[in-house]
Amino acid sequence: MRADVTVRDMSRIFPLAVTLTVSVLLTTACSSAGSVQVVPQPVTARQAATMIGATGYTDCGPAPGGGITSSGVAVYHGAVYGFDAFADDSSRDAWVQAVKAFGIVPRLKGHSWVAYLPVGKGLGCAAI
Repeated sequence: MRADVTVRDMSRIFPLAVTLTVSVLLTTACSSAGSVQVVPQPVTARQAATMIGATGYTDCGPAPGGGITSSGVAVYHGAVYGFDAFADDSSRDAWVQAVKAFGIVPRLKGHSWVAYLPVGKGLGCAAI
């Protein structure tokens, strides 16, 4: 074999071997560098309700003033819960602090969402 063989030449000759070698090198470089971070994407209120097994979801829309990107109500373990989703965890945490004064305490919390027992007396979206 010639001494000036390039990776492109090798990929024509041994396509799988080159692909595996590059993959191993990239994986090793990324894992040793520690700079790769998995960032979970925010979920919607509907997705949060579905993830925990709540049923009968009703969409209540966003509330941008409170940082809520989506909200709704659903039945979870026989009780109506409010579900709110946020752009990120810091928005969620700020909302949790702000609503404590109104007696709203999240019962469940995930990445960028909360579920809580509403304090309102209405049904559906009027309860949250």
